Amino acid sequence: MRPQRIRTLFGLRSLGLITVVFLGVILVQGCDASSNAAWLEETVRTPRVFAPNVISTSLREYGITFSPDGQEAYFTRRPRRGPPQILVSRFEGGSWDEPIPVPFSSEHDEAPRISADGQEMLFVSRRLIPGSGDRSDNIWIVSRGEDGWGSPSPLRGLVNQPRSETGDFVTGSELGPVMLLDGSILFWSRSDPDWGADIYRSELLADGTYEQPVPLRINSTGEETNVAMSPDGGFLIFQAYRDASAPGNQ
Repeated sequence: MRPQRIRTLFGLRSLGLITVVFLGVILVQGCDASSNAAWLEETVRTPRVFAPNVISTSLREYGITFSPDGQEAYFTRRPRRGPPQILVSRFEGGSWDEPIPVPFSSEHDEAPRISADGQEMLFVSRRLIPGSGDRSDNIWIVSRGEDGWGSPSPLRGLVNQPRSETGDFVTGSELGPVMLLDGSILFWSRSDPDWGADIYRSELLADGTYEQPVPLRINSTGEETNVAMSPDGGFLIFQAYRDASAPGNQ
C-alpha cells in the first residue's frame, strides 16, 4: 500500500481560505513543460482530511513536508494555547504512525521543509541566535547524517534580520523557507509598513553563506506568501492576496 498523498499545499485540512486567496502557479522559465505535466494531471475536486486523528487532529496542524521516499511526514502542530512544535510521523504497515517530536525539537519551531535529497531541513524558529539576542522568527537549518538529524544552526549570511518595530508594524520575521535544487532559498517576509508581504530569494555563496535577499518579480502591491516548489523545480506555487483593500478581488 502506498502512502496517502496530501494534495492541500498549505494546511492539513480542507481550506476555507480558497474563497479569499489566490493560488499562483508559475512555470519556471527554462524548464520543459512536458516534464512537469504529471504535477498538474490530477484534479482534486473535494479536499480530504489527511491522516485523520493521527496527523490531523482537533489541534492546528500545518506546514507539512515529506521525505523524498514519501515514508516520513514532518509538520507543525500548535495547541490552542502554546507554541508550535515540529513532529514527524512514519508510514509503516500501511498507515501513518503516531507523530512524535523531532529529536532537535524546541519551543516555537514551525514550517519544516526538507531538501530534495532529504539530507537537510529548513524551518522557522524563535530560538536565540548566539551572540545576537534576537528571538524573532528566523530560518534555521539542520542536516541529517548516519545517526539521524544533527543540531540546528541559523542560516549564515544576510537572510535572518533582527526584529524591529515601526509603530504597530514589526519586521525581522523570515517565514516559509524553501530550498531550491541549487541550494538557494525562497522565503516570505514583511519588510515595509507601506507594502504587503513579499517572496524573496537568497543565493547560496561558495563560502556557505547566503547573500542579500532579492524580491521576486511575481510580487505585487498585495501580499505573496507560503511559497512552494514542485520536486523537480519546474513549478513555483504561492498564496497571494493581490488586492487586500478590495474585497472580492483577492
